[in-house]
Amino acid sequence: MTKSKYDGLYIWLKRSAVSGVRVTFTQVEFVLGFALPATARSKRQWWANESKPTHHVQSRSWKRAGFRTAKVDLASETLDFVRA
Repeated sequence: MTKSKYDGLYIWLKRSAVSGVRVTFTQVEFVLGFALPATARSKRQWWANESKPTHHVQSRSWKRAGFRTAKVDLASETLDFVRA
């Protein structure tokens, strides 16, 4: 598997023993070790559970870990990661 800058999120979710977790965008940035792009805060599509392998490299990180995103709230900068 090709290394991705979002591997930190994959590892964090993969090690998680929970069925779901609500996180802030800031918490995701802490896990990743870098700031999310501006589109993560302005475009709901950035958090889409994209199924095409050539799109949304970030979605591969949570999908590979067995999660999907839900309840993305751009105003409060929160989302849920839920086991798929």
